[in-house]
Amino acid sequence: MTVSRISSACWAMVAIMTLAIWPAASAVMNVHAAPVAIRVTLTVVLAAAGWLSPFCYALYLRHVVLRHGDRALLERGMLGTARVLSARRTAEVNQSGESGWHAPWVYEYVLLVSLPGRAPYRASCRLNTPELAPGSTVPVAASPRNRQRVTIDIGQAAARPAAPAVAAAAATLFR
Repeated sequence: MTVSRISSACWAMVAIMTLAIWPAASAVMNVHAAPVAIRVTLTVVLAAAGWLSPFCYALYLRHVVLRHGDRALLERGMLGTARVLSARRTAEVNQSGESGWHAPWVYEYVLLVSLPGRAPYRASCRLNTPELAPGSTVPVAASPRNRQRVTIDIGQAAARPAAPAVAAAAATLFR
């Protein structure tokens, strides 16, 4: 599942829980066999788990992952390179304190991903990076379990040891 789909699923869960929180809380509070303290605690836990958790995770995906790449994927994923097949600026901006006209645009990239020991494959990635030119090679990290979940390494490669091919691609990209 891509970051965009995970984010959409989180926002869908927030919408569902927004509609369902009062009936669910009312149902828990109407269980008179349990003490009031337990009913209130269960209601708070239900609200936190069902509404607050996906809300916070969706905000994290929006403001951190779209801006800087998926750091967890960069740390635990399979490192490789990708050729940018196409790049387009979406109609979406990612505001994080800026005015609307200063907020960075979200770009959608179609990549031909090359991982060690695997055949190259196509994947897409959405980031706030300045538009990368089609045909350029960029360092990437891909999920070992879901090869469509790919993030472009936009400068974090210097913080960890990298494979020679990834280090060479990063050096050419960030000169």
